[in-house]
Amino acid sequence: MQLQIECNSMPGKQNSCVICNTLFVMQEARVIVCNDLGYTYGEVCPICLHRGMNWLSERFNLAMPTAASST
Repeated sequence: MQLQIECNSMPGKQNSCVICNTLFVMQEARVIVCNDLGYTYGEVCPICLHRGMNWLSERFNLAMPTAASST
């Protein structure tokens, strides 16, 4: 699992967090979860991001076990 930071062309839009499935309002930058091959799984909310990389990795592995085994 990797995190990628990108500029967001649609700040203010609601999106669902790929880790916790909570709706959040997107800001000027967005954090995307992807694998080593560049496959994108979705955006991460600020609350999940604040919990740290170890927590994110554990949750990602629980939520997407087949994706985690390919990273």
